[in-house]
Amino acid sequence: MVRLARAGEVVAALDGAGIRALVLKGAALLEASGELGLREMADVDVLVDRDHIDRAGSVLRGLGYERFVQPGREWSARLHYARAYLRGGDLGVDLHARIVPHYLWSVDHEGLWRRAVPVSLGKTEGRRPCAEDMVLHAALNAAKDMFPTPERLARDLATLASALPIDWKAVVVRARQWRASVAAHWALDRARRTAGAEIPAPVIDDLRPPGWRLRALERALASERVGALPLAARRALVGPVLIDAPLGYAGWVARAAVLRALDRGVPRPHPE
Repeated sequence: MVRLARAGEVVAALDGAGIRALVLKGAALLEASGELGLREMADVDVLVDRDHIDRAGSVLRGLGYERFVQPGREWSARLHYARAYLRGGDLGVDLHARIVPHYLWSVDHEGLWRRAVPVSLGKTEGRRPCAEDMVLHAALNAAKDMFPTPERLARDLATLASALPIDWKAVVVRARQWRASVAAHWALDRARRTAGAEIPAPVIDDLRPPGWRLRALERALASERVGALPLAARRALVGPVLIDAPLGYAGWVARAAVLRALDRGVPRPHPE
C-alpha cells in the first residue's frame, strides 16, 4: 500500500499543476491484479504529455525529487523517452514522455489516454492504461531491453490474463497498428508456454511472424555470446528481427552512435 501511496502523491501533485498522468508498469499491475505484496516495485512510472515533461519535472522537484542522469550519458539522456528522479532512500520516479522509445514501435499515445481507466492509489484516484494496453506495454517494455527477465515478464502477463477481462482481438489489432506484432508474439507465446498464461492460442498464431524471422529471433535471444554483449550491441543485432519496421530502427542506431560519441567527448549539457 505504501508503494501505491507514493504513486498517488506524484499523481496528485501533477494533477494539481494541471498535468494529466497515467501510472504504468508496477503500480498499474499491482492495483489491477490486487497482488499488493507479491510483486517488487523498484520505482513509480508515470506517463505525462511530451509537451509537459519539463513542467512535470519541476513538480517533482517541488516534492523533493532530483533528476538523475547516469554519468557519461548527459547527451543521450536529453533524447531519452523517460527521465529518472530520486528522493533520498524513497522510491524513485520515472517520468515518461512515451511508454516505449518511438524509434522502436509506433504507439498511439492519444489512444492510450483515451482508453485509460480509473485506478485507486492509496487516497488518490488516478488512471492507468486499459488491460489490452497493459498487456502490450508489458511485452514491449521487456522487448526494448531484449527480454532480460523473461520469467518475470511471463508471470506479469499471466497475472494480467487471469486478473482482468481482456479483449484479445483488440490486442492483436493494436499490436499490428503499433508495428509490434513480432515482440508481442514472442512475449505472449512464452508466457503461455512457461507460466501457463490464459492466452488463446489463435491470438499467438495471428501474431506469428514468418518462420525465418522467428527462428532468427529465438537463436539470437538464446545465444550466450549475444547475451554477453552490452545492451546497445544486443539491440543493434537483434533489433532488425524483433521490430516490425527495421528501416526506422537503422536510423536510430546511427543517431545513437553519434550521441554516445558526444557522451564520451563533448562537455556535458545540463540534464534539463
